[in-house]
Amino acid sequence: MNITGIHVFKGVSEKSYSEHILLIQTLSAIEWKKNGPIHLYTTEKDLVFFKKMGMDVLYDNINTEVLEQPDKIYWPHFGAATKMKVLDSIQEFPVAFIDNDLIYKDKLDDSVLNYDITYLHDEGRFWRNYPNMSLLGKRKGYQFPDIPELNTCNPINVGFFIMNNKELKERYCKLAIDYMTNNKGLSTVVKWANPDLRKFWKPLFVEQRLLSAVVDNGGYSRNQLFPYTYYGDTCNWTHVNGNTRMTSSTLFKIEKFTWFHLWGEKVAYKEKAFKPLKVIMFYQLLNAIFNLQSPTYSQIAWNVIMWLEETGSNKEYNI
Repeated sequence: MNITGIHVFKGVSEKSYSEHILLIQTLSAIEWKKNGPIHLYTTEKDLVFFKKMGMDVLYDNINTEVLEQPDKIYWPHFGAATKMKVLDSIQEFPVAFIDNDLIYKDKLDDSVLNYDITYLHDEGRFWRNYPNMSLLGKRKGYQFPDIPELNTCNPINVGFFIMNNKELKERYCKLAIDYMTNNKGLSTVVKWANPDLRKFWKPLFVEQRLLSAVVDNGGYSRNQLFPYTYYGDTCNWTHVNGNTRMTSSTLFKIEKFTWFHLWGEKVAYKEKAFKPLKVIMFYQLLNAIFNLQSPTYSQIAWNVIMWLEETGSNKEYNI
């Protein structure tokens, strides 16, 4: 089996980069080579930085054309959905999209080729992240697609997914791009949601909720690799065949995790209370790269350390 993996990154400035994610992205690319080549879709400006870090050598192909193409997507609200623009350009399948802060460690079984879409896990449907669509920001005159499953299905976590059906891709991307086009609309103000959460509703809808609804509505086959649903409101997991919820720490004791996803933890790192966790994670990632005993990969880690020294951020880690 040979599935092309894809990393996507579109930044604004060097402030867009995180030392943690740069190291995770490195490990992610290395691990994916068990399953096939790994490609990077980015911008010319971002590529300059990745070359500075020495990370361009990780990739079998680097594309700067797709993300440089002009579009009418309102990126201040949909920055997290850059992978959907790249997905829209893909013509050969299967293809795997892997978040830069996610490491998939296993070699996949050939059985994934029997499904139209394979992904890690569902997201539990709850009102805080997936409110009534009438609350979502939209452009004037836009009408949400008439898909009943939008109100019933569990969203798909797209930190890692394999698309294996061109028709599904085209049907989904047409709706996704349409929603993001010229969509500067602000979501409705409600007392229980702060401005950041209301802004987050829009990419969550287009990436997770809409994709899952299109899959179910079209009768496409789906394959969930990790048989648990994650509920972000309580940070608990539920097995697909049961209702008992458990914490991540409990789940770690009974299940083998073939993946690592930093996800919301990177946001927590901005808080002083999480500084010890931030420092520990940084050194764990460095250790993982140095333990590969590859001069090429080790140099990437050193480049990240030197970049932190240039920016003055090295003091936080006592480097």
